[in-house]
Amino acid sequence: MRPPPVDAPQGGGRSAPIYRQIADQITVDIRAGNLLPGHPIPSESELVRHYGASRATVRQAVALLREQGLVYTVRTEASYVGPPSAPRVRPAQRCERIADDILGKIQRGDLRPGDRLPTEVEMAAEYGVARNTARAAIALLRDASCVRTQPCKGTFVTKITDPPPHTHAGGATR
Repeated sequence: MRPPPVDAPQGGGRSAPIYRQIADQITVDIRAGNLLPGHPIPSESELVRHYGASRATVRQAVALLREQGLVYTVRTEASYVGPPSAPRVRPAQRCERIADDILGKIQRGDLRPGDRLPTEVEMAAEYGVARNTARAAIALLRDASCVRTQPCKGTFVTKITDPPPHTHAGGATR
């Protein structure tokens, strides 16, 4: 995405407000196919950094896009291109990437049935994440029946006959 011109005239030689310039540029990117339906637009932080605008200005731009029906916002997640009925595509969360990495180790045979996984603390250190993120990765693997946890003993790889449902496939769809 490229920054909009700072002095874009809008009737009478006056510049459009910055929030409108930002919204207009995002609209151009949507119409050009650079931002696809169901995909998130850049985050507020990314837009603030990219345009050198305040967070309030960026929020005003996104609000304008919502009013125009070009995006919809899922609170605490992101703003997505298109109507709310468009399936959301989002980048993998850290816990999903960790679960995918461990799943790959299991499928390659680096981790075999009965092997103990590293503890949450060890995983957090290895992947450079918070302990809760490591815990969420283990929960994803447990939900996919790849591992089982024995209280006070640890989490162990279970026997896998078929590949379990992939925890993330290049962009999780919700």
